[in-house]
Amino acid sequence: MQNTIRDFVQREVVINGAIDRVFAAITDPATYPTWGPVKVEGALVPGETPILDFGVSGRVAVHVVAVDSPSYFAYRWAQGQTDPEKLVADPLTLPNTLVEFHLEAFEEGTKVKVVESGLSQLPGLAPEAAAPMEAGWGLMLGALVKALEGGDTGVTDSLETVVLFSAPPSEVFDRLTHPDKWWAEKVEGTMAVDQTVTMDFGQFGMWKIEISGIEEPSYFAYKRLEITGMPLATETVVEFFLEPTATGTQLRQVERGFDQVPEDSRETAFRTAQQGWSIILGLLEHHFAQGG
Repeated sequence: MQNTIRDFVQREVVINGAIDRVFAAITDPATYPTWGPVKVEGALVPGETPILDFGVSGRVAVHVVAVDSPSYFAYRWAQGQTDPEKLVADPLTLPNTLVEFHLEAFEEGTKVKVVESGLSQLPGLAPEAAAPMEAGWGLMLGALVKALEGGDTGVTDSLETVVLFSAPPSEVFDRLTHPDKWWAEKVEGTMAVDQTVTMDFGQFGMWKIEISGIEEPSYFAYKRLEITGMPLATETVVEFFLEPTATGTQLRQVERGFDQVPEDSRETAFRTAQQGWSIILGLLEHHFAQGG
């Protein structure tokens, strides 16, 4: 019997915050850069079709279905599409899924449950595609918790992300220095100090970097020289520090140099990078979880 994809994915979290505040964070575009899209083009109003700009992950149009404060928010989008033009088209004209946010107040805060349904109706979607979708929503909700509970979220010169992988440092280092094994479509150049490398991420843009440090398997660093297709900061330095753990590897990723970004675009660059690294490292985490 042929495997079929399950029709929905679901993730939930409990946030230490009042339900009105949590609902506002989910439905107010002004709060989105702290946990989700870097910006929203259009209005999050039922019947409207705004575009969510996820920076490193591209732009996607959504058809807003409902905004019922403070317990329910829903929209449709063209899940499974890779063509940038189709991603910003009216999702009702394409195969789409329904994304629903359900909020419920508890003594300890607010439970947020996200359900994305209709996956089985998407043509050509592989059965294994549900897992990264579910992982993606886990990352988004984790970012929402951090934004609402994490205290100071101000823009600083550097940002840091720590991720644990169930793979040894040598394998994690190999994937960082060979992104074509898990994310990039093509890599041109040699991963060696003072060398310039171009990494083509398809619809997600092209990065040109200059390698500034490489010590296998514990350290890798580069300066971003040029980026096309995404509003990320350039001339920042990205560093990866790898340490072995009992179960695999702790990766500490640091990007610094945001103080050198022009003031009128500094916050956008910082928020985009913040969200982007959560997604990128989440993809790498999923890669290893799937035996990559």
